[in-house]
Amino acid sequence: MIRCLIGLKEDQKASALEEIESKMKSIKEVCLHNRYQVVRLLLLGYEPKIVTQMVGVSLASVYNFAEIYREQGLSGFEFTSYKGSDL
Repeated sequence: MIRCLIGLKEDQKASALEEIESKMKSIKEVCLHNRYQVVRLLLLGYEPKIVTQMVGVSLASVYNFAEIYREQGLSGFEFTSYKGSDL
């Protein structure tokens, strides 16, 4: 189940974990850290329901973060600056 959720084969997990853990060391934004942590925990084999309790996010968020990671990698979590309304 977890492999399908993240979309990586066993031999790809180690490098993915290394990349995530490296980026987590320099992250200051709590939201971004939580997203990386969700993916990290899924890669480590935790069930989505347990991840929700560990990170404090909803089950829907866990699945959404997994989908973003599967489709776009870590770059999918990068924030773009908000320019505000044009009013």
